[in-house]
Amino acid sequence: MRKLVRALGSDFSSTLVIGQHMANPFMQPFVTSLKQESQLPVVLATDEMELEASTLYVVRAHTQIIQSGHHLHFRVDEDRVYAYNPDINVLFTSCMGFSQNIKIMAVILTGMGSDGTEGMHALYVNQHYCMVESQQSAPVYGMPKSALDRCEQIASGSLEDIISEIKRFDHA
Repeated sequence: MRKLVRALGSDFSSTLVIGQHMANPFMQPFVTSLKQESQLPVVLATDEMELEASTLYVVRAHTQIIQSGHHLHFRVDEDRVYAYNPDINVLFTSCMGFSQNIKIMAVILTGMGSDGTEGMHALYVNQHYCMVESQQSAPVYGMPKSALDRCEQIASGSLEDIISEIKRFDHA
């Protein structure tokens, strides 16, 4: 993640939402470490926080992105029982309510299990750009493999390829 964050220059104009599975006590130190690598603001998302361009957000718990008027906000429910912290399926599927109005790129990097698969599939069938880390690149290939098995036509590539695609997407 540090390599990806470091590669995004100060001209990055999109919003990047990062869902990294980890326990809550480690979230703020993770954000602090990413801030040291980034030329952009890095923020731990909180309930009702509005998403802004050129900002990197780290999400936790049961986080959704909701639309209110012409703005997008986070809805963070820390009291809800969730299988993962954060739950990537919840995050991805929450975008479906406004996905016709904006372009979305969903990426799954290394990780075990299948979190994110169904959410990525929902975005994929609605014509959003989806990409996973390749088996050759991912230290743990479970999550990317699960998503690729469910959506065979999505792109797959190395971390460097993913960084290039994120930059291309930002400038499209």
